[in-house]
Amino acid sequence: MKKDKRFIKQCRNKRGRNKPAKRYNSGSMILAMENAGKLIEEEELREQIKGAGIGTSATRGGIIEKLRKIRYIEINKKHK
Repeated sequence: MKKDKRFIKQCRNKRGRNKPAKRYNSGSMILAMENAGKLIEEEELREQIKGAGIGTSATRGGIIEKLRKIRYIEINKKHK
């Protein structure tokens, strides 16, 4: 097998900043809870939660409210 040599003609650094992830709003939080299993990397665990998500349609709002009450999350009144 013959190996080809390749040379780089030009290389530039791109300066920039990382951007933080977008904040959740109430709609995106509900959607994330519905689809929570898709983010699990371990296949066995992902299969166990597949289709279940976190809570039910009737309880997700209550879960978010409880997280707010125990100060685990903060709801920005401006973007509520």
